[in-house]
Amino acid sequence: MKRYSYLLLVALLLLGLIVPVTYSSWVQKKGQPVGQTGTPAREETAPAQGTGTTPTADGEEKGTETGSANSRSEAVGPVSTASGKMPAGDSQQKQAPQQPSQERAAEPAPPASGSVTVVGIAVVGSGGELLYGPAEVRIGKESSWGVTALGALDATGLPYTLSPRYADLVDSIAGQRNRGQSGWMYNVNGEIPAVAAAKKPLKQGDKVIWWYSKGINQAPPSWDDLEKQR
Repeated sequence: MKRYSYLLLVALLLLGLIVPVTYSSWVQKKGQPVGQTGTPAREETAPAQGTGTTPTADGEEKGTETGSANSRSEAVGPVSTASGKMPAGDSQQKQAPQQPSQERAAEPAPPASGSVTVVGIAVVGSGGELLYGPAEVRIGKESSWGVTALGALDATGLPYTLSPRYADLVDSIAGQRNRGQSGWMYNVNGEIPAVAAAKKPLKQGDKVIWWYSKGINQAPPSWDDLEKQR
């Protein structure tokens, strides 16, 4: 009886040794390491982008073609920039050429119609000298004498006086006073009006000449001659 018990014990021990060895052999054939049943083989992580290396079976790292291409691109980039050529990636970032500005410098606005009247005026002294002009003056409605021949004289800024005896009669201009048959006269567009200067209205573009006349028969100066004299 003891013999049978001993044989049974030996059989159990042999069975305990054979089963693990057999199972280990079977697992190795399936590609799984012993003791890791149910767990996948070691996962190989993909190389991070931009590192330019790929792990090999023996653990060594070799540069990939991508890494080499990047290295060549980095080496060529500055050379292309120095030669004046833009890299391909920058071609899309070029800004469109700026169009010349169509805005022009603000020009002074013309005077409102009816608010200011622009006329030409010249003032000729007793010796034929030009005391003013020929030039343009602006006469506003607020002028003391309105838009008249006397208003044009007032716009020149020359000092003048009126006769104490005759209303609206100019007695002196720039210190040159009427004497006897000599004195100040005026014309508008080459014509001598039959009214006082304060009563002669003007319109845009009229030409007024004040001159010191030494007699009734003296011809008035012409605008063209005065422009040449200026």
